[in-house]
Amino acid sequence: MRLAELSELTHVPVPTIKYYLRERLLTPGTPVTARQSDYDDTHVHRLRLIRGLSKIHGSTLDEIRRVLDIVDNNEAPIDATGQAEHARLAETMEDTPEMVERRQRTREFVAGLGFSPRTPDAFVDRLGEVLNVATLAGFPPNHAAMQAYARAAMIVADSEFAAIEWEDTPNAASQALLATMLYEPVFGLMRKMGHYRLGELIFFESQGIPNPDAPPEELAQGPEWARRDDAPVPAPTPGWASPVDGPQK
Repeated sequence: MRLAELSELTHVPVPTIKYYLRERLLTPGTPVTARQSDYDDTHVHRLRLIRGLSKIHGSTLDEIRRVLDIVDNNEAPIDATGQAEHARLAETMEDTPEMVERRQRTREFVAGLGFSPRTPDAFVDRLGEVLNVATLAGFPPNHAAMQAYARAAMIVADSEFAAIEWEDTPNAASQALLATMLYEPVFGLMRKMGHYRLGELIFFESQGIPNPDAPPEELAQGPEWARRDDAPVPAPTPGWASPVDGPQK
């Protein structure tokens, strides 16, 4: 296809495609004449990946280049997914003694939740920072909630990986990246929708109002279960409360 067709198919303006070509984010097409080139499906996949990184996550040009380099040079799609996410999240920060110590405590925390003890530092550092800020604001991590987060995260990750065409090796890494990055906000938004829905059900029940939506029985029982005095509380996970800086209670 010609440049105009590539633009129409991907909804990326021609000037933007030319910019990506100049920056070498997009490989040149096959020359047809002195001033025209032909493009194929590999360019379509590449453009969609670039636009996904740019529009959804607001990645900078340098961050996009780092991710694309990993995708291009890594033969194992699963490794490429983890490394590309690592590159996207990693920030240039000095490894101070405090940061190293927090990283170790946070790594023990995520391992206790069932995640890999080899989780990339970028993920561990970001989680440690978030939990530390939340605790200082008066919202320390709740063990039962963290276990629920971990279970939900593994269910979502398993579902996403199952949908990827791993046999299609040239595009598998791109598919994995797009699935992770483009759908990451969806997880957070649906969690907020869940809060809203459960809030509705609690309100209906407290006011004695019949549920007008007649949801499945298990959904309607959600708020009641959450308020049960005899709801099971899992045994503490070793190190689960320790990603927070400062003295631990």
